[in-house]
Amino acid sequence: MKRFLLLAAGVLLASLALARLGDGHGGEVPPPDPPPPGTDIGGGPDSGGGGLPGHGDPGPGPGPPKPPPDAPTPPRPKDPGAAKDPQKPGQTPQAPITPSGPSGPRTPGPGMAGKKNRPTASLDHWDVWWKFNKDPYLNLRSRVRAAAPQSGAAAFLTGIGRKVEETAWNGPSSHDVEEVIVPALRTALQSDDTEILDSAIIALGRISSGELAAAAAADVRSALGSHRTTVRQSAILALGILEHRGSMPVLWEVMNDTAKGRDLLGSSGPVQGVERAFAALALGLVCGPEMALQLRRIVERCEAEDVEVTAGAVLSLGLIPEAASDSVPFLAERLEDETLERRIRAQIPISLARLGEPAAAAVPGLFRLACDRGTDGAVRASCVIALGRLASARDEEVVTGLRKVVQKDSDAQLRHFALIALGQIAAGALSEERRDKEGADAIVRLLSAEIAAPGHGMDLPWAVLAAGIAGNAYAQGAAEVSALVAELMGLFKSTGNPEDAGAMAIALGLLGAPEAGAPLLERFLESNDAALKGHCAVALGLVGHRAAAGALEQALFEHHDARLRVDAATGLGLMGNVEASTRLVEMLAAAPTFAVTGAVAQALGCIADRRAVRQLAALVEDDTQSAAVRGFSCVALGLIAEKTPLPWNAPLSINSNYASELAAQAEVLDIF
Repeated sequence: MKRFLLLAAGVLLASLALARLGDGHGGEVPPPDPPPPGTDIGGGPDSGGGGLPGHGDPGPGPGPPKPPPDAPTPPRPKDPGAAKDPQKPGQTPQAPITPSGPSGPRTPGPGMAGKKNRPTASLDHWDVWWKFNKDPYLNLRSRVRAAAPQSGAAAFLTGIGRKVEETAWNGPSSHDVEEVIVPALRTALQSDDTEILDSAIIALGRISSGELAAAAAADVRSALGSHRTTVRQSAILALGILEHRGSMPVLWEVMNDTAKGRDLLGSSGPVQGVERAFAALALGLVCGPEMALQLRRIVERCEAEDVEVTAGAVLSLGLIPEAASDSVPFLAERLEDETLERRIRAQIPISLARLGEPAAAAVPGLFRLACDRGTDGAVRASCVIALGRLASARDEEVVTGLRKVVQKDSDAQLRHFALIALGQIAAGALSEERRDKEGADAIVRLLSAEIAAPGHGMDLPWAVLAAGIAGNAYAQGAAEVSALVAELMGLFKSTGNPEDAGAMAIALGLLGAPEAGAPLLERFLESNDAALKGHCAVALGLVGHRAAAGALEQALFEHHDARLRVDAATGLGLMGNVEASTRLVEMLAAAPTFAVTGAVAQALGCIADRRAVRQLAALVEDDTQSAAVRGFSCVALGLIAEKTPLPWNAPLSINSNYASELAAQAEVLDIF
């Protein structure tokens, strides 16, 4: 799939990285009428395709619904990607997602602006977890402005960790959005270049709210009928990102491959599987409780060929907290169904976790499956992830069981998820709702013991990160935090392993330890390991070590590693340093490679300075600029003016089982 220009593979190892739900979707449009009893709203065995364009066949995927007995069998569609989106000169074709799922090796090439690289190494690496879950801990936008009021699942996602001091808002005003950014993006929609169109469509979705969302929805719907595969797919996602209720029926029709859905996409044949799966995921971002019943029906009627669509419906149920009273018992019952396809079943604990407190009753069942070695590995992993969000520190059996997993289980990734879960349970114990400091302290002691004597050497960075997550929820200056800081500072100074040191740097940042600033800067300056330097840069921002600003700016503008450039910009953004923005726009216009262009666009989003808006808009509207520059300028505008406190895909990214074999989810999580 080629929606945005990919950053170079060798410089973005493990660069995996979701947010407002419920209210504020714009115009109210009633949902589609429920289908009559007996109507098949799921997929069927006559589906065609299911693979993501450009990625090969990921195994059984979603397909169109089963036709009634008297209906003619539709022809199996050809791959539209090959016919309508020929490889452009100079592009590197992407290797397929292997049948083992997105965790298999994959060679990225130039694709779409705003797309992260999939890792070429194992997904069982602490940095991969961090990239998917870092947003609420960094909380970049809320560090520079008062966050918008949150409710439901959004509050559950963003209510992580210590409150940060807010400073003056340097981001764009509503006038900037309405009078500068939106007109520039609408100009980009007139382009005939796929990358520019893809970038503008996604950016328009992520910045538009209220009346703007209604107008933007019309623009996006017009792109649904594009002959370009990725433009259609971008439009489907953008209809969810817009959070405009009027788009809900459109997504419903596409997801169910109805005649109207095919007409909306300008297709005479079945809707492609990836488009149906994207529509299912997008529905979760936009729909309200009135749609939950229809999503449950899709799960009930799942077919073997409809795995990705059904899994998308499961994940969408987890994004509708208003329907939790009905969804929780339904999902808990389906979790016990051992005949349910494993990839679908593995998403159920994730959705339960995202529903928050109403799903706490599912903890015993989740714990039993997590400890059962006869349970499918992906399902066990998801259950452990869910326990981290739902279990209480007072659930002694759960805490003891997770510790046992850490000490004795042979599945490394399960051990690592269990460590993170312990850290999250400790952090949750300190919430205003639970106020269980004694329980949190006990888990912190367990994690400290695991750091001092890990059962497996590869578990050390995970234990360190888990301790940072737990400590992040304590009040600044708490004795428990001071003890952790002293322990981690000693290890950070003595370890020569850059992977372990990187985790220690991030943990020290999460602990907000100002005394760690000087050692972090020293390691940043001395190390030749780009990944470690990047983690130190982020940590320096988290602890507010402003003396490092000059070194971070130098790395941002001069270092060859694109990933490090983004981390340096993140550190500067965390410090509230916006001085680099004007120079970054100039750098974007003159960037020599895709990797640099993409990194600069992402860096501009991290700094989020309104002074860059007019310059970027001018680049978007300048048709003498390359498609890469115009496309990434669209991406940067979308990042700078994002309407939600967290990135639009944070609800699907945070606490996800990113190692599960869902190709559509992997594509959505890759977009920054």
